Amino acid sequence: MQTSQRTVQVAVPIRTLQGLASIFEILHSVHLGRQDGQPDSGLSDHLVEGLIVSGRALVRSSADAMWGTE
Repeated sequence: MQTSQRTVQVAVPIRTLQGLASIFEILHSVHLGRQDGQPDSGLSDHLVEGLIVSGRALVRSSADAMWGTE
């Protein structure tokens, strides 16, 4: 029965996963554009940093909800 309790504790809301997937997709696109030498990826460094911070906040909030961490 301990396995089922653990499964419940690690469940991440689907909206959080969808948000993270979107953030990663955008960041990956920017990364590839910069590797290809495209000077303007469509997003400023400030917006890229904002996406990184937002992704970290989504992960942190899920961890907090699951394990009560701060």
